[in-house]
Amino acid sequence: MSAIAGVVSTAGRPDAGALVARMLGALVRPAAPGVAVWTAEAGSAALGARVAGAAGSPAGGPAVHVATGCAAVADARLDDPDDLAAVLGQPAGTAAAALVLHAYLAWGTACVERIDGDFAFAVWDPRDRSLFAARDRFGMRPLVYAACGGTAWVGSQPRALLQDPALPRRPDEWRVAEFLNGNVFDGARSFFEDIHRLPPGNALRWSGGTVRTWSYWRPRAPRTPTARSLGEAAEAFRETFDRSVLRRLDTPQTVGAALSGGLDSSSIVTTVRTLRGPDGPPLQTFTAVYPGMPLADERAFSLAVEAGGGLAPHSVAPFAYSPIAEHDADALGIDEPLYMPTWAMEQTVLHVARDAGIGVYLSGHGGDHLLTTGPDGYFGDLLRCGRWVRLAREARSYRGGSAVREALSVAARDAVRAVVPAAVRHLRPPPEPGALAPEFARRLHFAERARALAPPLRNAVDRHVEVLHHPNTHDGLDRMVPATAAIGITFVSPFWDRALAELCLSLPRDVFYRDGVDRVLIREAMAGRLPEAVRHRRSKATFDPLLNLTLLRDGREEIAAMLDGPGLLAEWADLGGLHSSAARLTDRSDDALAQSGSRDARHLLRALTLWLWIRRTRMG
Repeated sequence: MSAIAGVVSTAGRPDAGALVARMLGALVRPAAPGVAVWTAEAGSAALGARVAGAAGSPAGGPAVHVATGCAAVADARLDDPDDLAAVLGQPAGTAAAALVLHAYLAWGTACVERIDGDFAFAVWDPRDRSLFAARDRFGMRPLVYAACGGTAWVGSQPRALLQDPALPRRPDEWRVAEFLNGNVFDGARSFFEDIHRLPPGNALRWSGGTVRTWSYWRPRAPRTPTARSLGEAAEAFRETFDRSVLRRLDTPQTVGAALSGGLDSSSIVTTVRTLRGPDGPPLQTFTAVYPGMPLADERAFSLAVEAGGGLAPHSVAPFAYSPIAEHDADALGIDEPLYMPTWAMEQTVLHVARDAGIGVYLSGHGGDHLLTTGPDGYFGDLLRCGRWVRLAREARSYRGGSAVREALSVAARDAVRAVVPAAVRHLRPPPEPGALAPEFARRLHFAERARALAPPLRNAVDRHVEVLHHPNTHDGLDRMVPATAAIGITFVSPFWDRALAELCLSLPRDVFYRDGVDRVLIREAMAGRLPEAVRHRRSKATFDPLLNLTLLRDGREEIAAMLDGPGLLAEWADLGGLHSSAARLTDRSDDALAQSGSRDARHLLRALTLWLWIRRTRMG
């Protein structure tokens, strides 16, 4: 994984090339130590990339088309790149930036609709003095931008753009409010008022000092689902999933995989094992184990996968459990608040993977979003379409058969919402405040604006589309991907694949949820690959007790300092509520903390992360 940066100006900037080099130098990418920068005549534009070779090496650096003067940079893993090269009349093995440039020259800004994979790229076109940039459909590669005063900046992280003193470090209060609330409603905002995040599936064009952004792709479902039995749907899913995994194995780097023992990671690992066959190289897998923490430990399931052979497993006992990832943010090159409660454990595993020579890390991220479609919307569809026998059967299975009346209530509510979705939007309960100060929320009209950003949901498919598209879904990637890259590993997920998403959205809902069982499609598709204990498991690991215990152990003094001297945080956070949360956690015994949820701990951790960020970036 590389990193990119660029600056363009209507008046030209003599320092453009030096600025881009400085922007790239601020980003942490140990796997790509070199910096390659291209500068247009008169400094009207400069583009650069961190590349795997020595400084100035062309491999992975800017691509330039001599005849037109167009140039491109890309941080990309493209699907089927040799097929794309053949269509564009280029040789096999052409670098990603060159493929992007030739695609732009062939199809203009519509090229992004014909490129698949994980990517962020920028193209400078001197013919109309425009900058075109785009981000992949699922946000696997980050991209931010800013524009003011006839200048535009693009880069992989806000830290790159902030190297230019012309961009002030003003906090974006709406993004701060979202953070304290615990939900992201507007995916186009960063924590800096003048820096914007390009959402997944979006593109931008800057020309004459003006920026226009648009969505070139979002998950959509056909009007009528494809009529397929569960067996047919499972076969189609398995074939599409196999192709997705194969694309991510097509790399000169050594590939490893997370193996938690859950359905998603286990499906990836067993699929790689199947595709490579008995004579193929073993896949290195990495499993975090938590002795003495039964609610977090899934070792019994990962061992069942390992028993099938074809793997080189690594079991890793994390050496640290502190949930305060913000302490590592500066070293990781991340200038936004870093809220990742399990980062201490994850980075231990990633360091072991890096030391084992892994360059590409397969993750099950996205499996829950793609394949978990519960009764919300589906029960209403059954009632509205007159499938009452099926509804009665599902109601009897709902929550183990203990909540038939609740299931029918869900069905009635969703059937009404399907008929008048816009009219009932205002009836949605306001978002939980989290650690957000009530006066701050009122000043921003937070509840009203959050409701307005929520689309009407007519049926189960609408809900599925919204889960795949919602900024909350992709917010974690904006932290995990650069943090993993800073360690020297490229983070990829076979579940974030356009063909796989479009297939899942085309299928009837009862191949995902039936008889009270969720994730039916992948359970059926992985029959014969997954161990039966994994295929039929219904439980998931929880880190709530660990968060409760470690936040008090590792953050007690900092929490006390935050509450005693909140500074700017006092304008944003509910200090009274935070005092109460701290008191409740402190008053509980370790046994009680190990049995309780983590609501109080999460509120405190979000506020503490923001307080540490204010101090780190000198915001207040």
